[in-house]
Amino acid sequence: CDFISAFAKIYVRGLLAGVFGSFGCSGEAMHMLEVSLRGLKMRLPLDGVQIKLIPSQDELEQCRQYGQKIGEHLMGVNTHRVVDMADLIRASQPRQ
Repeated sequence: CDFISAFAKIYVRGLLAGVFGSFGCSGEAMHMLEVSLRGLKMRLPLDGVQIKLIPSQDELEQCRQYGQKIGEHLMGVNTHRVVDMADLIRASQPRQ
């Protein structure tokens, strides 16, 4: 994660971040990226969108909606979500 290492040199605490992408193997990279960004104290208001291999039209729409929601968070039009402690613990554990 050389890209993430570069973030350690600049002040990113509290900045908004989002993760989405496709994968071909285990799909661990997205979880690792989310953990790294949270470790830098960046805000991830939404769970990332993870698609296996080539996205279908429905999955592309899911990505567009994700981008729309991230944009709403950036503009302050979002609704705050209530986070359950169990969700936080689950999010910190590697995905199977």
